[in-house]
Amino acid sequence: QRSIVWIHDYMGLSSDVIVMLLQHCREMDKLSAGYIETVAKSWCERGINDVKSAEEEINRMSKMEVFFRKIKRIFGIESRKLNTRERIYAEKWCGENFSDELIEYAFDKNIDSTGKLSFAYIDKILFNWKEKGYTDKETVEAGESKLKSESKQKKTKKTYDFDALAQIALDLGGNDE
Repeated sequence: QRSIVWIHDYMGLSSDVIVMLLQHCREMDKLSAGYIETVAKSWCERGINDVKSAEEEINRMSKMEVFFRKIKRIFGIESRKLNTRERIYAEKWCGENFSDELIEYAFDKNIDSTGKLSFAYIDKILFNWKEKGYTDKETVEAGESKLKSESKQKKTKKTYDFDALAQIALDLGGNDE
């Protein structure tokens, strides 16, 4: 109760916004005074002090929690919480609207290459694909296939300038005199 009074009197959040904050915390099953105060402080620092901005923030936070659960499922780490760094990567991916399929494919590539989960490695993969214009698994596979075939063509297709080689041979032949 003291926390609510403190949030109202010292942080300046309106009663409506505080009720929204409490309801959101209850839905998240995070009702400790410390958590509520931390969220209230964060909201105040970011200017979330009216009903409209509180609604938008609650929607954003709810969307992120759903996305975090998807990431944990894809990566096979449902039994633990994401740490701060992992949450930052996941928030970035959500903001970029990377699909679950693309993230899962990047995860598979990560495991194939390193043998262990690395959010940083997956992040590099995803943004490399984005830079190349790949938007889903099919475009990634098509792009990788094209790169492999171009690489094979470069390795097998050598060209020679026979006129230049003949001139070199003539020049070398003239040095024997």
